[in-house]
Amino acid sequence: MENLTGTYPIIIDGNTVGSVNVSQKGLYTVFEASCPDTGELLRLWVFGSDGEAYLGVMMPQGDTLRLIRRFSRAALKGFPKSITHAGPKKQATAASPPPAEPERENSKADGERDTIWHRAPNGTLISTTNGGKLMAVPAVVPGLPLSRARERRIIEGIEYLIFEIKNGKIF
Repeated sequence: MENLTGTYPIIIDGNTVGSVNVSQKGLYTVFEASCPDTGELLRLWVFGSDGEAYLGVMMPQGDTLRLIRRFSRAALKGFPKSITHAGPKKQATAASPPPAEPERENSKADGERDTIWHRAPNGTLISTTNGGKLMAVPAVVPGLPLSRARERRIIEGIEYLIFEIKNGKIF
C-alpha cells in the first residue's frame, strides 16, 4: 500500500469545490473532507487511475459539508493506490438510485419464518417481528457489546451481530 497522505480536490461538475485531507494517525489513515453546503446529498468517493473507493455521506455542519472517516490498513485494500481527486460517483443511467427494497433473509433455525430487514441510513438492518425489534450490525464494527448479541447471522453474504432492542436500548 502506497502512502495516500496529502490534500486532494473535491470536484463536482468539473469545478473544485472543496478538499480532502488524508493523514496518518497511529495505525489509521484519516480522511477529512470539507466543502460548501449546496443543500444536496453528497456521497463522497475518492478516485485514482487504478480505481475508486467510497468514503461516505458528507454531513452538514453550519454552511459546510464535512466528513471524517478512519480506515485501517486492511480496510484500505480496495482503495486506489494513489488518489487523484474526490467527488460524487457519476451514475450512467439514473439521477438517483431506486428506493431500496427490504432485504429478505431465509432463516433455517427452528422453522422460523423469513425475516424482513429494512436498511437504516447508518448501515444497520432493522426488523420488527412478533412485537419485538431486532437490529443487525455488521460484525466488523469496533466496540460492539458482544456479550449482548443474541446471535450471529450471515445476511446477503455479510456477517452481522443480531441485537434485541427494547425501549430504544440494546437488551
